[in-house]
Formats: sequence, C-alpha cells, structure tokens
Amino acid sequence: MTPRGRFATAPRTASGALAVAAASWLAAPPDSAGAQMDSVRAVVELREQDYEVARNDYIAAYSSRSQLERQWNRLNNDLDIARDTLTRTETSRKLAQLQELSVQVERADGWAESRKDFFLDAGAALVAALEAQLDLISGLIRAVPDTTRARELGDLYRDRTNRVGQVEGEMDDVGERIPRALDPLPEIAVSPRDTPRQIMQKARRLDDEAEQHERLMADLDAEIERLGKRLERDRATSDFFADPNRVGDMRLPVASGSSGDEAGGGELPWGEKTLEEKIEELVEFRASVEAQRDQLRQKAEEFRAQAGGSA
Repeated sequence: MTPRGRFATAPRTASGALAVAAASWLAAPPDSAGAQMDSVRAVVELREQDYEVARNDYIAAYSSRSQLERQWNRLNNDLDIARDTLTRTETSRKLAQLQELSVQVERADGWAESRKDFFLDAGAALVAALEAQLDLISGLIRAVPDTTRARELGDLYRDRTNRVGQVEGEMDDVGERIPRALDPLPEIAVSPRDTPRQIMQKARRLDDEAEQHERLMADLDAEIERLGKRLERDRATSDFFADPNRVGDMRLPVASGSSGDEAGGGELPWGEKTLEEKIEELVEFRASVEAQRDQLRQKAEEFRAQAGGSA
C-alpha cells in the first residue's frame, strides 16, 4: 500500500494565511512588520500545541498497545510451558484469556494506527506553518537595512530551520512520510488455462498497480518541489549574508543537514543528509518508480492483446 503524501494533503489554512502574510509584508509599511511576525508566531504556536497533543496521544496509544502485546506473549509462553500439567478446565480458561487479550491487542493496534495518522497530520501542518514563517523571516532579512536586526533574524531563521528538522525527524521515526524504496514487481503471469476474462482481470490488477505508482510519483513531485523551494530560500538568505559589501561576518548559520555542503563521506541517515542529497535521491527514486510504472502498463497491454481486448 502506498502511503499518502502527507505534506501534499495536510491542512492548508495555516500555511496559506502565513504565505499571504509573508508576501504582503514587502508591500506593507515597515511598521507593520512586527504585527506580521506576531500573526505568524501565533499560528505556529497553535500548530505546536496541536502537534504536542497529537504526539503525546500517539505515544500513549503505542505504549498501551505494547503493554498488551507483552501480556499476550507472557500468557502464551506460560500456556506452552505448562500445557501438559494443566487440567482441561485450566487450559480452557487460559485459552479464553489469551483470546480476550488478542482482541484487546487488535483494538489497541487500530487505535495506535489512528493516533499515528493524527500525529503525522499534525506534524505536516506544523512543518507547513514553520516553512511559511521561514519565508517571512527570509524576506525580512533581505529587506531590513539594520545589520544587527538582520543578525537577530538570522538566529531566528536557524532556530526555525532546526525545528523543522526536528519535527520531520520525529515523523520519520514513526513511519516514512514518503517511501524511498520500491517493492518488487508483482509476479502476475498468464496461464495457458486462463480464459480471456481471467486474463483481463490480471491486466486490470496490473493497471491498479500502475495507478499506485502514479500516485507515488505525484507525492514525490510534491516533495521534490517542497524541498527545492526550501533550498532556494536557504541559498537566497545565505547569499544575502555573504554580500561582501556588508560589514562584519554576517554569514547565516544555516542548520546542518538543511542546505550546506557540510555532509561527510559515507551513507548518512535520511535526516542527516543535505537538501541537495535528499532532492537528488528523490529524483532518482522517482525515475525508478516511473520505470516500474511503464513496465506494469506494458505488461497490462500485452495481457489485453492476448485476451483479444475482450472483457
């Protein structure tokens, strides 16, 4: 099952309002900058609260599910060890307890999965709000003439960038927001005993698989675009501080793993890769997904040809 693109489907109300605030600042009088920042900060704080609640709910649900699973394992092991020494009545009682625990584990698992979805959605909404805040801060840095204020904004930019990385790291610990590995192609073949209808059914299954690949490609496109915009913003903001006409060392302290060239050799975890490396990996992975999609479509067409195009 292909995970949905959470950044593409996250609530857009907050990020849209923040984007409007960031764009309108450049056209607004300078004395409105404080109000713009306060408005942006308020939305981010609200998303932070939502995220913390969702995160705590998920942790509690997962902990409860794990505790029940441990109880089930202990009871199942005890039953295996003592099975020969138990009476039929005792065995039936323990089996009933085991069955009841199985039901509780299944319910707890479903609840934990639902809490995980809320957690990931809240994280996506928070990241969207933080990104819009970073857009505004970047615009302020490039527009403010006072170097002391620009330096303060640069520190805030770094702090907000670090927070984005932290939230995305916590989300990735729970589950990949977008997969970065492909499953093998399904082994679907035409048998000499297959009727035209059965062959067409197999072709439709291949079509369904190709459609899943299409959706994954759309998610990847959205993520590549999102990271590309972040990279452009980081570079533009850093270039502003690298202006030789400015006095003193005004280089923007961009967080490690966000857009710089500080990555070392060897294979790094996803969260420690630079934006350039992440984008390059996603582009390469998308090409692999597209190649598999084309194979699935070609095979489906071959099946339809064998079936004579009949249903």
